[in-house]
Amino acid sequence: MTVTLTGKTIGENIKLARLAAGLTGEQLAEKLGATAASVYRYEAGAIVKIPRLKLEKIAEVCGISVEELTTTM
Repeated sequence: MTVTLTGKTIGENIKLARLAAGLTGEQLAEKLGATAASVYRYEAGAIVKIPRLKLEKIAEVCGISVEELTTTM
């Protein structure tokens, strides 16, 4: 899937990718083996250093590349 993410932060891109994939925060969390609170903290920028493996899993679940996820405006 080609998604144009326009977030100013990686957190905003995570949220945009999640919404484009039709997932709730809870659904994404379940697929990541994380809590919904963690997903929402990623999206809000409360967790600044997101491990590469977690970014790869988020990108995989949302059907995009890590590069798309980490490229900000």
